[in-house]
Amino acid sequence: MKIKDSHKDFTRSLNDLGSDDLLIADGKGSGLGEMLNAGLPVPDGFVVLTRAYHDFVVHNGLYEPVRVLLEDVPTDDPACIAEAAHILKNQFIAGNISTQVAEAISRAYDELGGDGPSRTDGFT
Repeated sequence: MKIKDSHKDFTRSLNDLGSDDLLIADGKGSGLGEMLNAGLPVPDGFVVLTRAYHDFVVHNGLYEPVRVLLEDVPTDDPACIAEAAHILKNQFIAGNISTQVAEAISRAYDELGGDGPSRTDGFT
């Protein structure tokens, strides 16, 4: 199914997800969509798609540093693995979400009819 709105490249309503969407919505998102489509009581919601993660990594130039770090970590050394995880965590925390993804999340939230403030304020 082709979704016309550009923000749908980064988010998707649970109503539009099912078991075939595992690669774009991960297990929880596709599972919730499948449950909703089966008629089970699932609150309205949306999923931030894996494409948003890839956008974040590209936007922050993290692909190469992650690749280099993971190539150098000995898989049999828990201390090195923990140190690499700490370094990667800090790099991701220091990153910024692109305007396109932040706007997509805000629009998806607005489509839910939420009354509260959008949490995307902290993403830009």
